[in-house]
Amino acid sequence: MDATNLCQMRIQTKSYTIWIRGFSFAFVAICLVFRVSTALAIPGKTHGDTTATKDILPRIIINTGLGIKIGSVINTSELLKLVSIESGDDWLDIIKQLEFFQKNLFDGSRQATLRDLLIESVNNNPQLDVAFESIQSQDALVASAKRQWNPSVGISALGGYSWQTLSNYPLNKPSLSTQPSPSSTYTDNSLLSTSLGLSWYPYLATRQPLIRSQAAALDQQKLLFIIAARDTILNTQLAYTSVQKALELIKAFSSIVETDIAILNQIRKNKQAGLSSQADIEQQKTQLYQDLITLIDAYLSLDNAQNELGKALGQVGHQYIVPQDQFVPIGSWDQSLNQTIDMALKMREEIKASAKLAESLGWNAKKIIASYLPSFSLNANTSILANKGIIAQELWGLSPSINKQLNTTLTLSANITWNLYDGGVNLSLARSQERLAKQALDTARLQKAQISADAASSFTNYRNSQISIFSAKRAVQAAKNATAIYRVRYSVGVDTITPLVLSIKSLSDSTTSLASAIELHNNSINRLYRNTSTWPDYTGVSLSDVLIMQLKNGRP
Repeated sequence: MDATNLCQMRIQTKSYTIWIRGFSFAFVAICLVFRVSTALAIPGKTHGDTTATKDILPRIIINTGLGIKIGSVINTSELLKLVSIESGDDWLDIIKQLEFFQKNLFDGSRQATLRDLLIESVNNNPQLDVAFESIQSQDALVASAKRQWNPSVGISALGGYSWQTLSNYPLNKPSLSTQPSPSSTYTDNSLLSTSLGLSWYPYLATRQPLIRSQAAALDQQKLLFIIAARDTILNTQLAYTSVQKALELIKAFSSIVETDIAILNQIRKNKQAGLSSQADIEQQKTQLYQDLITLIDAYLSLDNAQNELGKALGQVGHQYIVPQDQFVPIGSWDQSLNQTIDMALKMREEIKASAKLAESLGWNAKKIIASYLPSFSLNANTSILANKGIIAQELWGLSPSINKQLNTTLTLSANITWNLYDGGVNLSLARSQERLAKQALDTARLQKAQISADAASSFTNYRNSQISIFSAKRAVQAAKNATAIYRVRYSVGVDTITPLVLSIKSLSDSTTSLASAIELHNNSINRLYRNTSTWPDYTGVSLSDVLIMQLKNGRP
């Protein structure tokens, strides 16, 4: 064979090899496209889907690779029919426990939007009731201080009855007298006395400082009521977001666990055909257990979040609430960092409440000092004394006599009272109040620093959450695509199980990151509204109007 023929033979052989390889790659590519399109076409929930209550509830749906959907809760009886169970598969016990827990989790639950819960928390939270009663109490103290301008009126009455007998027995009886020697005298009197007094202080040095002190304290209590309302609203928002996040993770990891089980079932089938090893099975089971742990943690987080939500609502008992709102980024913040901090320092009621407390204590100190000044009062007093009596004497044949008396008295006076010296007791009390007032102002300065830091932290978290959401969404989508592709590549024997397991782990991590990023965004928005003492405008309810009506008309 010459060199030319040998070269032609090699070229022809190489052409066959290229053609065979091209056919193989084309076949694999077709399989990949078909399986990936099928995998990506599987219905699933993403962040932002609007769902009814039954769709919100977590599910384990065994559909990937098995072709059926199992109810709205984990159904282990159907699972046993479709998945090959081997000794040591104690992950099934975990799923059974989750099935039991899930069936009882939402027993008696109710649906609610954030708007509904905000109104409910404002109306029912006991913390607001306590703050409102403090306002009512302080309002009565203000009225009491103002009524010191009114005159005081007093009335007294006295009624009585007296009976008296006087007997006289002389030692020497008169010899010529025809009358009995012994004699007796008695009196029978009734007495009625009535007095009416009027007193008025046109000048009382302690009165006006007391009124101003109590009025400032009333303003402080109103501010504390608003603070309690804002804290209640924020706690409701944070707990509601935590419930949303937990349910989202439960749904997401239920789907991931479903995928883990389907892949484990496929690996076992491949092992029976000699295409996989026990190491592949153990590797996949490890990932399954890790995802089950995350799913269990999501249930625990849900329970804790529900407890916090119930506390914010003033709810007695244990009733789960299923959010109707979508778990998506809510609202936006258009202010800059400096504008946010300036607004917080200007609007926060905590700073204003501390200033009002300092004002109240300052006026209280002035009231105590004013007790050293004289007070001037006008007094009027009138009294009526009526006396009626019978006087009789059993001597010399005298008849009884009747005595009547009526005395009327009217007294007008002007009094000056002056406490010149008390040993310095009130002076020390006044200094104590002044120090407490200064302490309240120092507290306001401390609050300004804390409020500024909180506003800056919330603003930074808000900015970072936007980047995190953008990255996490793409990471989730990339992990889903990678998982679908590696499942196909593993099924046709192109790759080992390791890339598939790693892609599932990436899907788990990115899913958790996305939920955390959305939670961070929503909490940051809610905290920014709280930090700046503004009402959230995305809820569709005017909470300020609700609270103003309660301050005017009372709590429901």
